[in-house]
Amino acid sequence: MSLWAAGVTLAATAAGLQPKASAAAALADAGPFGTVAAIILAAALADRLGAFRKLAGALIPDRGPRAACAAVLAFTALLSALVNLDVAVVVAMPTAPSSSFLDKLIFAW
Repeated sequence: MSLWAAGVTLAATAAGLQPKASAAAALADAGPFGTVAAIILAAALADRLGAFRKLAGALIPDRGPRAACAAVLAFTALLSALVNLDVAVVVAMPTAPSSSFLDKLIFAW
């Protein structure tokens, strides 16, 4: 909560000291933040629809925990190389617990 308060305080201070520069910075950052928000919303929808569980089932071989871990890491690396790191993190994070559930592994955040 204190991090949010500090961020709001700093943003208000910057807007008070240099309103034109703050508005320009906010407009410049709107596109990238919007993209990340859209990726997170799409991943949340995919999770609700069960896409990550299906992906984990298709991705993880029935060869034990080491093979499962290697498959998730390889999937994350491939996704990161093809798209970008934001997408890899948003998609790979739900896939890891799903795969551990399928392999009956203990997974803790």
